[in-house]
Amino acid sequence: MKPACDKEFQITLLSANLFTRNTELAGILDEIKSVDPDIIVLQEYTPKCHNFFMASDVFKRWSYSLCVPRYDTFGSAILSKMRITQADSFHLDEMSVVQTMASIDIDGQVVTVFNVHLVPPGIKHYLVHLQQQMSGATIIPHLN
Repeated sequence: MKPACDKEFQITLLSANLFTRNTELAGILDEIKSVDPDIIVLQEYTPKCHNFFMASDVFKRWSYSLCVPRYDTFGSAILSKMRITQADSFHLDEMSVVQTMASIDIDGQVVTVFNVHLVPPGIKHYLVHLQQQMSGATIIPHLN
């Protein structure tokens, strides 16, 4: 079987759940800067987080982004040093929990990155939505 891409490449991807009630974002910012990843995917991305990162130099270093901040625990963001050729948000359940995806040009090879944050397990009113998400529900486009 032929591989999906015809070039070999290496990237660093950092994924972080920012925790909606986190009052101190400087620690994750320091970690992001020390790792210096090519791509960052963030879950529980709130307007407060967005404003914090906007005030720092994050968007200068990772100048391509798809950010969907929300006041609940379901905000999402993808940041990249490399050009995003296509970006969209979608949901996997009827609750419309935001998931994000971005196609990123890595030296001429386009790679699609998905940032998925499922509803928390063990909370009764989320059970049906978790079952929908885990069942491999069809991706339902959210933005164009």
